[in-house]
Amino acid sequence: MNDYSDKTQRATRHGVRWRVVLVTTDGRQAFGRTGDLSASGASVYLDVYLQMQTDALLHLEVPARPDVIERQIVQLPCRVVYTVHDNAMGQFRTGIQFMQLDEPARDILQRAFKAYFHRARPVVAEDA
Repeated sequence: MNDYSDKTQRATRHGVRWRVVLVTTDGRQAFGRTGDLSASGASVYLDVYLQMQTDALLHLEVPARPDVIERQIVQLPCRVVYTVHDNAMGQFRTGIQFMQLDEPARDILQRAFKAYFHRARPVVAEDA
């Protein structure tokens, strides 16, 4: 197994439809929503095809939950690990792996997981 497979099997995936903008290192933007989200990556539905190994910055909107968490945008460095066209959604389903998340990004993800998924395990550095 490769490093990506090992991480994805350990991380719990949460089915959420949160808004995203993925900005590649060459400045291209792709808009969409998450299909699922974990501490180590996400599956996102985008309006464009992105090649594997594309490095990018994922802007993830964590929606507000009254009295629990305020709306936040978190920026997550990532890499595209697969892209397939999903006929049912009419978009490209793209798997992304988070790369070297800094402490503020991990904290925001942890708070989001705790607010929305009460049994979420902590986001730790080796997950990111």
